[in-house]
Order: sequence, then structure tokens, then C-alpha cells
Amino acid sequence: MDNYTSTSTIDNGVQLGAKKIEIEPSQSTPKVILDYQQKVLTIRGRSSPESTQNFYSRVYEMLDDYFQTQSTELTFNMELVYFNTSSGKCLFDVFRQLSSRKDNMTIHVNWHYEEDDDDMLETGEDFADASGLPFKFVTL
Repeated sequence: MDNYTSTSTIDNGVQLGAKKIEIEPSQSTPKVILDYQQKVLTIRGRSSPESTQNFYSRVYEMLDDYFQTQSTELTFNMELVYFNTSSGKCLFDVFRQLSSRKDNMTIHVNWHYEEDDDDMLETGEDFADASGLPFKFVTL
């Protein structure tokens, strides 16, 4: 993998390096990248795994680890083109996890959506209202 130092595979497509953790995508799961050096979490692609909770538990663990080692800021790039209802519930938990840190660190959310996808824009607005985090809406 590019930009990796001492990379090793941990579990089911999760790769850990000194500066970056990645979960490789599948047909039903998104690519997840948590870059410690850049202070950026990116979730990209489609999310409709059979075991949504199992998949997103890895994301929660990644964030917990990040919060223990980084304390200043995080930018979350949300770049999903589709997610099912159970993924939406798990994403809400990700936003809740981020929101719990907003008093102690700077958190930015970039919500990417296709220009003609009003549903995805409205969903992002709902997440912004519920989380209280600052969102920037970016058209693809």
C-alpha cells in the first residue's frame, strides 16, 4: 500500500501502519481510511454490509484509538454514494462519537453528495442537526 510504514494486516482487510489505518472496500462495504498524520477520517463508497454492526464496530474502535493518541482535531470526509438503513444507524453512532469530542477538539465534517441527490443532501442536513457538528456540504 502507498504511504505505509510498517504495515501489517490485522483483521479482514484492516491494515495498520504507523500513520494510517485502512479498511479495504468490498461490494457491500465502503473504504475507510483514518490518517493520523493528516488527522482525517474518510468513509467512501457504498455501505450495505450483511453485518453492519460488525463492520462499523471496527470504525468505532479506530476512532477510540485515535482519540487516545490525538487530541487536537479531526476532519471527517463522508463520501458515501449509498447507505442502507442499518448503515445509517451506525453512521449516526459515528457522529455521536465525534460529537462527544467537540468540546475538547476541533471536528470538521465534509459531507460529499452528488449534485442531483437531494436525499443524500437532506440526510446530511439531518446528521448535522442531530450531531451539532459543523458540516460543509460538497457536491461531487
